[in-house]
Amino acid sequence: MEGSVESGVQLVCTTRGWFPEPQVYWEDIQGGKLLAVSEHHIQDEDGLFYVESTLGVKNASAESVSCFIYNPILHEEKAAVISIPEKLQTELGKYEVLTHTCAGSFCPPQQREGSYHETM
Repeated sequence: MEGSVESGVQLVCTTRGWFPEPQVYWEDIQGGKLLAVSEHHIQDEDGLFYVESTLGVKNASAESVSCFIYNPILHEEKAAVISIPEKLQTELGKYEVLTHTCAGSFCPPQQREGSYHETM
């Protein structure tokens, strides 16, 4: 989460080390698809992909959202669930949450399953 954006929060999901290029999508708590406000795909010199997807959440009733990274050829999927506490929904500008996933052996061990970071 990157603070308050027009009475909402901005969620950023990043992933690196994927090949072929993965698909990224967001879902709400009921499994409904959410539209990202931006998405960037960058291929590095080794041919691996870095993807960053940004979602704007303006609905104060959004309790949690999920970011999914999917490799359509290998049928591999990683997910990160972001819960938005009620207090955070009213004090959006005080917190920052970063979600990061990476693929397999290309990630440091502490980042293989994703990470959660909160600052005040």
